[in-house]
Amino acid sequence: KNVKPDQWVKLNLGTVGFYRTQYSSAMLESLLPGIRDLSLPPVDRLGLQNDLFSLTSMRKSRSL
Repeated sequence: KNVKPDQWVKLNLGTVGFYRTQYSSAMLESLLPGIRDLSLPPVDRLGLQNDLFSLTSMRKSRSL
């Protein structure tokens, strides 16, 4: 609702939910600055990597 165009949005913040999140390419691109500058917390970076690996392994997503 109040997210600016240059801000990233991470679903399942804290990686506390027991589900996979499949991001669109645009949403993944918007997360890259948070990954690069480490403003995305380590647990969320790991959760994102885990989701991407699992979804790619299941052929539900393409790798970046």
